[in-house]
Amino acid sequence: MWRKYINEVLFDSSIILVLLIVATIGKGAYDLFSSGHLYLWKYTLSLIHEMLGTVIFFAILEGISLALKHQKKS
Repeated sequence: MWRKYINEVLFDSSIILVLLIVATIGKGAYDLFSSGHLYLWKYTLSLIHEMLGTVIFFAILEGISLALKHQKKS
């Protein structure tokens, strides 16, 4: 049981990491295209916001999944 849960958490963490990398590259490309500058401090702040958003999103998905599994058992 724990092994399955750890595998799911690691998979979700890898998705979060990929989303953060893609979002950072996209933000950098947008900043370079729109203003011609890279704003490193803005990237740190946006990474923090994106990380919080993805963690909340996956927590909601995990909660829904748990509720559906519990409902199917009942």
